[in-house]
Amino acid sequence: MSNLLASKSPKNIAKAKKLIKGLTLEWDDLNPLDATHVVNTKVGHRNPITRLSAKEMVQQYAQFIFERIRMVWRVQITMFFQYANGDKYQEEIELECSCYLNTLNDHCLDEIKAAKKLHSDESYNFTSFKIECIGF
Repeated sequence: MSNLLASKSPKNIAKAKKLIKGLTLEWDDLNPLDATHVVNTKVGHRNPITRLSAKEMVQQYAQFIFERIRMVWRVQITMFFQYANGDKYQEEIELECSCYLNTLNDHCLDEIKAAKKLHSDESYNFTSFKIECIGF
């Protein structure tokens, strides 16, 4: 794996892209609109065999994965609210974005802002993100 992502050979880049396709990332953000505070991160993969090395792949090659390859991401955003009377509510948003991973947040912010307007700020708890690379 390490040689595939480090290599600039077209053949190796094609193999690396095959390994990255299916990569899943999950995290919770306590306040995605202001001061981002990420907790509960998980790295996985759709393929059970690749899943075993997915976390290591992301740690070693984060810059390559996040900044150098434009990918198509399936994004699931779940916003959690809890009201003063004890009622709980989840606002779910699904997107498909073609972008570099480090710019994904820009695509999500407008959707999050619109959903958050429907609820009071006092009821907001956190936002959960689940993304999967579905192509290039």
